[in-house]
Amino acid sequence: MGDYSILGFEDRWCVERKMISDLVGFVGREREKTVKKLVRMREIITRGGWCGLAIEAKEGELYVPRQTDAIHPEVMRAFLLSVNVRYGIHTYIHHDREWVARWVLDRAVKFYNILRET
Repeated sequence: MGDYSILGFEDRWCVERKMISDLVGFVGREREKTVKKLVRMREIITRGGWCGLAIEAKEGELYVPRQTDAIHPEVMRAFLLSVNVRYGIHTYIHHDREWVARWVLDRAVKFYNILRET
């Protein structure tokens, strides 16, 4: 499903990871495919799973006009709000790959430990 998952729990936990260049395509030209992926992630959450979107970028970079793409900053802002509110997907934005990896790993371990409790 996503770029990261937990072996044996692929249908219950995933994280989609995007760098800013990937995110622009995810929001723009791949929009139809993106919405299908977000719907599948929401279904995982509805069944008691957990999904996240980790963005490797400085947050300010997401909301400035760029000449290399046609994504307006408000479109990006609306997209990220929709990911959180409409689909229930957790998001994390940080420019440091190690911080992003830590965020993913912490949530994978916590989710796995919670499953072991039940």
